[in-house]
Amino acid sequence: DNFGKYINSGILNKAFYLVSIAIGTDQAVKVWHYALKYFWEESNLNDLADIVYLSSDILMKNGKVPTDTTTAVRSAFKDVGLFIS
Repeated sequence: DNFGKYINSGILNKAFYLVSIAIGTDQAVKVWHYALKYFWEESNLNDLADIVYLSSDILMKNGKVPTDTTTAVRSAFKDVGLFIS
């Protein structure tokens, strides 16, 4: 199934996969790694989407990830049914 069981194994996994396709896995890892330190125990999926988006914006403004990263993150979360506040 072309690795579908891995690609579709969860909402956040799917969002990460979509961002990876758009900007590259190494760049997506930077965003998720940066965002991880801002999650809290009661975070829901919409909170996580916002945190990943804000992290991508910070990293993009600092020149750490490509300039289309926030667009890729917003699009990926929209594709999995989550919307950035």
